[in-house]
Amino acid sequence: MILIILWGDVGPPAFQKNLSYKNNTDVHLNSRVKEIKEFKNVDILFLGSSRSYRHYDPRIFAKRGYSSFNLGSNSQTFLQTEVLVKRHLRNLNLRLVVIDIYPGMFNSDGVESSLDIISNDQLDNQTFKMVLLQKNIKVFNTFIYSWYRNQFHKASIEIEKRKKGYDTYISGGYVEKILTYSHSISSDTINFNIKNYQLDSFLNIIEYFKQNKTKFIIVQSPRHKRMAYKDESKLDSIFKLENVEYHNYSYFPGLDDTLHFYDSKHLNQNGVKIFDEFLIDNVLQYKYLMP
Repeated sequence: MILIILWGDVGPPAFQKNLSYKNNTDVHLNSRVKEIKEFKNVDILFLGSSRSYRHYDPRIFAKRGYSSFNLGSNSQTFLQTEVLVKRHLRNLNLRLVVIDIYPGMFNSDGVESSLDIISNDQLDNQTFKMVLLQKNIKVFNTFIYSWYRNQFHKASIEIEKRKKGYDTYISGGYVEKILTYSHSISSDTINFNIKNYQLDSFLNIIEYFKQNKTKFIIVQSPRHKRMAYKDESKLDSIFKLENVEYHNYSYFPGLDDTLHFYDSKHLNQNGVKIFDEFLIDNVLQYKYLMP
């Protein structure tokens, strides 16, 4: 453990293959976990991967009278969603949780997202359980080094540092990218298999919501129309079996691949505006957040 800590402090980054401390990166999880402490009454909490914190703009929801917070994180899978839900949900007086999903969340090992959470959020029993479950040396080493940083460095990252490169952090957890367009469009079919521990975490989250009488829905936000996952219908079976509300907008008809995306998986700001307003008018306001 001492060697891991020393290597984290003085070792050249190029040789830190099995240690990845990601504090204060341009995905802004550090900003979110600091800012969420200031939010007490929230109509909508968004959870999920970058498709969450780049697809749900709190400014659009605020204009329609709804407060919101986005607790998405980079490459978030259900392992990390479970940790974040059990850590932060009780502090918010919520009306609705929206979990943004895509098939890869069931297939991923979740290592990248675990490194993000370990480096930027508190370390507690939920984090330690996640580390033990993953059995990954990089996750384990980063957990040790992050504990050391929290104990002895007390590094504070200022939330005011909102603009990094092409991205700007918006209060409420959203990250706005400078307007760009997706010009390369090619057909792509991705194979995926459901990992048991990801499915277990998903079921734990659902059970936690039900026990706490928290209203929630599952949403798959838009992606390129030529991008597909093989056997994606397996997800429909899971959601139907668990009797959860699932809204699949992966192939949203009101969007153009070249005009409303900046890559095959992420909407640009023009696409975000169209999708968020549709979601408010046709799903949230109509059924879940009625006055």
